[in-house]
Formats: sequence, structure tokens, C-alpha cells
Amino acid sequence: MPDRSIYILVSLQGSRQAIADSTIMAINFKFSAMALLLIYGVLLEQSRQSWGATVCPLFCLQVEYITCPWPGPRRLPGSCNCCLARAPKGCTLHLAGGRQIQCN
Repeated sequence: MPDRSIYILVSLQGSRQAIADSTIMAINFKFSAMALLLIYGVLLEQSRQSWGATVCPLFCLQVEYITCPWPGPRRLPGSCNCCLARAPKGCTLHLAGGRQIQCN
């Protein structure tokens, strides 16, 4: 008849090893997930910079037309605000009612 105490000891050692292996796998998974999120963030920032993305305020003025000093004074169609019009610095928004707003 085999000795049961040896079997229980071997069984406990196997359980400890399985717990250690699962703990190591969980830690590796966490580090892998964090590394992937970091890489994703870096790639997202790089793509945002290459697109030249800008965040424009979401308000709309009553713009009749836009004038810019270059390439010579000319009237451009009106847009809600300087950002949405993609008007460079120095352009002027001419509002209904005669007011003017400089884009800077």
C-alpha cells in the first residue's frame, strides 16, 4: 500500500506551483496590457500630430464675410468663427451689424 503522506505532499507542491504559475501569468498579462496601452497612446499622439488636428470652439457667429491681408485683400465666404474658417492670423471676420473680429 503506497504511503498517502508522500502523495499529499507531492499534491500540495503541485498546487503551489500552479498558483505561482498563474500569478506569474497574471503579472505578465498586466505588463503586456500596460505596454500595449502605452504603445497605442504613443501612436495616437504621433498620428494626431501628423494630422495637425485642432480643437475648435463650437459657437457660431453671424459672419457675413472674411477678409485676409494676403494674397491681397479679398472677400472670402463667411464661417462661424476663426478656427472653423481655418483663417490664418491677421484675417478679419466681418459680422452682421458691422462689428469686426481679428483672428489671432
